[in-house]
Amino acid sequence: MTAPANPAANLRALPLPAGGHGDDYTLHLSIPEGDMPAAGWPLLLLLEAQMCMATAVETMQRMARRSDATGVRAMAVAGLAARDPANTQARRRDFATPGGGEGQRQANGQAPAFLDFLERTVLPQLDEAAPLDVARRTLFGHSLAGYFTLWSLAQRPALFHRHVALSPSIWWDREALFAGIDRIAELGPQAFLAAGEWEGELPPWQAGLPGSESALERRKSRRMTANARDLAERIARHPRARAEFHLYPDEDHASIVTAAMPRALRFAARP
Repeated sequence: MTAPANPAANLRALPLPAGGHGDDYTLHLSIPEGDMPAAGWPLLLLLEAQMCMATAVETMQRMARRSDATGVRAMAVAGLAARDPANTQARRRDFATPGGGEGQRQANGQAPAFLDFLERTVLPQLDEAAPLDVARRTLFGHSLAGYFTLWSLAQRPALFHRHVALSPSIWWDREALFAGIDRIAELGPQAFLAAGEWEGELPPWQAGLPGSESALERRKSRRMTANARDLAERIARHPRARAEFHLYPDEDHASIVTAAMPRALRFAARP
């Protein structure tokens, strides 16, 4: 029997320049074993990789062993992990746009600068470290990083070939995001969106707990599931575009990452 794959076996850290975002993140890269495709490895780039890198690598390794059955082929997995995951201010700074947020205008989001960081620093560093297929890049984000993933699609649609957004925080600046997607939809974007059943309602185990009423009010106001479905349908109206929305039963905002990973990898692995 073949020994199970070790997600950490081929994982290595890549240097980032000091200063700015380079001080806030570490960059990790996992290259598969086996024969590389002629054009190089497809790339899956994870945002907030401290929460999902091991899950993505292990799931990809397991599914790629039977690609004929799973539809997932081996790919390079890279991740930007926050050095201080508790620093929520840095998270909002990098993934949020200057406008939007809970019904009021805020100017602390610096998403354009972070997108520059991805294009000018992170992707060149990855291309230098391994033979990657520049035509098969997928960006992956969850929650506010999922919003950023979709916003980056609207701003620079050619930078990544596919975009995976799990429970995207579209409430942050819904109007601007939808308008941006409308501008580029005819270019044929490919997007995968997903949400959990309990992102708009309270699960049975949470009902009645302290703070549950305010949690329910917040979930209803943010319309996580409806916003993601609406955006996927909006993209899919265009003949050249491809958008999927999946609702995962009995999952919530936290558990959706693990639940959706296999199908997200299949989406990223399509020829």
